[in-house]
Amino acid sequence: MKLKSFGCSFIFGSDLKDAIVQPGNIVPSLKTWPALLANDIGYDYACYARPGSGNLQILERLINNISNADLVVI
Repeated sequence: MKLKSFGCSFIFGSDLKDAIVQPGNIVPSLKTWPALLANDIGYDYACYARPGSGNLQILERLINNISNADLVVI
């Protein structure tokens, strides 16, 4: 199974040292609570959160990237 996270900079982890937020190079932190949870329960992890996202953007990403086999954190 896969844990997918959706949200803003808090879920992305943009203030953490391992996150990269540069034009053309966006890498979420693996030290956020959803990433640590996925690691702890043995799930694959995919972060769809982006810094500065609003509720409509988060909803759109959720609708476009969800499947029945996913565990979702919003």
